[in-house]
Amino acid sequence: MLTPLGDLESELTLIARYVLAELDSESDLLRIIASEARNRPHLLTTAVNELVSTTFTGFASWISERAGESISAEQADALSSVGLGALLSSRLLRDVLGVPVQTDDQTLIDVWVRVMLDALSNFSS
Repeated sequence: MLTPLGDLESELTLIARYVLAELDSESDLLRIIASEARNRPHLLTTAVNELVSTTFTGFASWISERAGESISAEQADALSSVGLGALLSSRLLRDVLGVPVQTDDQTLIDVWVRVMLDALSNFSS
């Protein structure tokens, strides 16, 4: 996903900012996919496979590289799902379902980074 910076907190912050920026740039696409999911479920399946699955897989690989042998592939996949799922849901709730934002992006990123750091440190202890 990115070249190691030597600082896990900085790397996670960049990842979170990047993911949120990408989701913001694709907000129209997210709304279209959501509205067409009922009528054309294959559209959702194809979009998820092409857009989302590769991101989750890439993040799981990044997690595995940073955690080393202390984390299994299954655990890295699960942590990727939890981490990216939190960022994705913040945008889906706002942009697709119209749920008012509960927190600003900076607070979301700060807490997300802390949670991810804690999770990764628990696997390496």
